[in-house]
Amino acid sequence: MATERDTFGANGMSRRLFMATATCAAAASMLSDAMAQTGLPSAPRILKFSDHEPLGGMRTRFLKDVLFPAIEKESNGRLRIEDHWDG
Repeated sequence: MATERDTFGANGMSRRLFMATATCAAAASMLSDAMAQTGLPSAPRILKFSDHEPLGGMRTRFLKDVLFPAIEKESNGRLRIEDHWDG
């Protein structure tokens, strides 16, 4: 005669239930990854950057003209820099 421990294991979960749960969790994870990679439109995350120097110097121009657009391009538009200069 099968005991409850034989049917449900030591932790109260049958092997069949465990495998079904693990399979569903793996499928949900793969589905969410696939949906994230399809490029569904979402609002970009805005990062605020503040600098004490006014815009116009070599460093500040490099940040605004080169670095910030590169960050937006590499993140496929998911990140956007909102810049605040001179204070």
